[in-house]
Amino acid sequence: MTTSTTEQAHGAHVRVPPPLLFAAPFAALSALGSRWPLRIPGGALTQALGGVLLGAGGVLGAAGALTFRGHHTTVIPHHRVSALVTSGPYEVTRNPMYTALTLAYTGGALLRGSWWPLLGLPLAVGAVQRLAVEPEEAYLRERFPEEFAAYERRVPRWL
Repeated sequence: MTTSTTEQAHGAHVRVPPPLLFAAPFAALSALGSRWPLRIPGGALTQALGGVLLGAGGVLGAAGALTFRGHHTTVIPHHRVSALVTSGPYEVTRNPMYTALTLAYTGGALLRGSWWPLLGLPLAVGAVQRLAVEPEEAYLRERFPEEFAAYERRVPRWL
């Protein structure tokens, strides 16, 4: 296998931290919701579901990060990885940490009781797909060609 000079020094070409791709629309649309409320009905039930989703996102994100740590590789997308991680939550989805951010975002919107952030969720997921997932997967295809091809066939990108 040959590797480019750029790949030897760096990881995927991810220029924006993926959590920011979720945090920015959430914050902006939450602020809009403060000015022009668009309330989600359900009260306590909505709040409870929001808490569960937020907690599930936290647990899944931590599991993904700890699995990376256990393989002695980085969670920082633009850093060079030392291993292709396919165990733990990566046996179910190729992107457990981004799935975790999606769950947490949804849970946060429900806890706020506002439709505004939920309206921006497709934008956040689309931005992560285009600006993080696609460059990361291209990098992994180059770095671990056979292993990543097999992994890609076996495990879905998202849940």
